[in-house]
Amino acid sequence: MAENVNVSSLINAYYSRLNLKEQSVADHIRQDPIKVVEGTISDLAKETEVSPATITRLIHHLDFDSYRDFRSELTRLVNQKAGSTIDFPETFESSMQAVARRTFDEASIAFEQTVNLLNEETLTEIVNKISNAGQIGFYGLGGSSVVALSAYHKFLRTGIPCQHNIDFDIQLMQASQMKKGDVAIIISHTGRNTQTELIEDVLVEQGVTIIAISSFANSPIAQKARYKLISVSEETKMRIEGITSELVQIGLIQSLFLMVMIQDNTGIEGVRRVIKRTRTKK
Repeated sequence: MAENVNVSSLINAYYSRLNLKEQSVADHIRQDPIKVVEGTISDLAKETEVSPATITRLIHHLDFDSYRDFRSELTRLVNQKAGSTIDFPETFESSMQAVARRTFDEASIAFEQTVNLLNEETLTEIVNKISNAGQIGFYGLGGSSVVALSAYHKFLRTGIPCQHNIDFDIQLMQASQMKKGDVAIIISHTGRNTQTELIEDVLVEQGVTIIAISSFANSPIAQKARYKLISVSEETKMRIEGITSELVQIGLIQSLFLMVMIQDNTGIEGVRRVIKRTRTKK
């Protein structure tokens, strides 16, 4: 598996794919990671009342080759949470450049982890749905509204009818006008925004194909969507996870945009021509 893959992020991403026993073990790992690090696979099996085989399956679902690799990565995470990583400047009394470098490094790791979770078959289905959509609606509130606006701005260039509005009430009305054959892309970092959930409920009633972009696969918004893309992010001392999540989500949107343009035989040069036409000549 890729280096620096965060256990907590992987559990968030894969949680919905786990069976009940595996979810129980995953919950225990998140609740008491220090105890898990200090014990063996047999200790974890006894503590969670499952067989070692169940834990082995969970480890493989999280994309680790062995329990040893899993515990090693979990140890790194525990040490990081405890503040033992000395290369991360905690105050601006250190080097400003060091803060900037670490911020970019963390974002780079989040992008790498997100790419590792992408599935070719799922991406192909999503791109086909978008390419053949009657219209695309982009939904997101709060910080996610910035990502939704960015997505709207990009996909306007595809020639597919698009809609977006920053206001919740208008988003709700727009959702009620969507129909089967349309595609809705919902962005929500936590996947638990109550107003966004209301919008999604309307879209479900309308028979709209929903693509959710969230950091939590087990969240209500992600669970109701037909497709979900997980934007991996992890909170650190210097960074609020939602900030990096927005960057990764914009990266996912940009990737979908390019995939749609290329599949529609527009090609890279065509993408450049379309973008060029949207720029004002001086």
